[in-house]
Amino acid sequence: LSLSETPISVVGILGYGFANLGYLLLAAGIFFGQFRAFGLESRVPTIIAAVISWVVGVVLTNAV
Repeated sequence: LSLSETPISVVGILGYGFANLGYLLLAAGIFFGQFRAFGLESRVPTIIAAVISWVVGVVLTNAV
């Protein structure tokens, strides 16, 4: 279950992290309407940040 032997670049790891952050922000935006850790106080900016984060993650992951 360990991926320590899998060759992956730092860009791929960052892409994976940003994509997962996008999922987290989307869930927070839908269920709670805010994500105060990033200063997102309402639903629309939280969902916009989720989409941007997910797109950045997908681009970085596929750039490897």
